[in-house]
Amino acid sequence: MSAEVLLDTNILVYAFDHRDPRKRGIASSLADPRSDPWVVSWQVIQEFCSAALPRFKIPMPPGDLNEYLDLVLLPVAGSIPRAKYSARRSRSTAAPNAAISTAS
Repeated sequence: MSAEVLLDTNILVYAFDHRDPRKRGIASSLADPRSDPWVVSWQVIQEFCSAALPRFKIPMPPGDLNEYLDLVLLPVAGSIPRAKYSARRSRSTAAPNAAISTAS
């Protein structure tokens, strides 16, 4: 995948921040998978997961985070150890952030 934009963690966090509709709107349009091609680093994915689960004012449910990882972030991620991620996904009882802990 070729992309000219590397999204920062703050863009992803603001896309889910209900406190500031203006920032949320801008971030959501930047992080829209249908927009111009963009990528995220593995570090950005880790930072976003760290913020989404316990630190959001309304924490993201683990199932929703897994879905966002699967459908949005992992397809545009750079240098992810796919074999370890695939192995984690095959276990139905995996912890919601096991992709992060197994890849470290």
